[in-house]
Amino acid sequence: VDGGREVYYSSISSDPSHGTFFLNMSGELIGMADAAQSSEGLAGIVSIADLKRTADRLARGETLPYIGLSGSSISFEMSYDGIPEGMYITDVKLGSPAYEAGIKNGDILTHIGNATVSDVKTYENAVWLLHSGDRVKLKLLRSSGSGGYTELEFELTVGTR
Repeated sequence: VDGGREVYYSSISSDPSHGTFFLNMSGELIGMADAAQSSEGLAGIVSIADLKRTADRLARGETLPYIGLSGSSISFEMSYDGIPEGMYITDVKLGSPAYEAGIKNGDILTHIGNATVSDVKTYENAVWLLHSGDRVKLKLLRSSGSGGYTELEFELTVGTR
């Protein structure tokens, strides 16, 4: 979603260049090895559920929505340190709609349109409801430097990738 994907790692033998697929105990396909995510001793596994959602959208002739944000959910420790609920933005892609709107690393995304963003998963779900060309408002919290946060609102046009 939004230029990223969820990857699982396992210390099993795989050869992504020749196709390595992962089945659950019921024989259902649940993932496939990804050479770009694999490293010495670890197989990077991309979830079939994520790939299916992308493939279904492309098969319908739709483009994939793109805002250009990566982030993390607020951990218990972060919350304890006073960081409010939302998605903590760790990377704003250069030239992306989010970058052009003025969103910065360290901002905390709380809303996309009418959808509340409480963690990475709710962010992903909100992005999947968007379409290229949509105008959408994002609400964020930006640190004021004294332990407080200022609420900001940005409007951007959803891109495509």
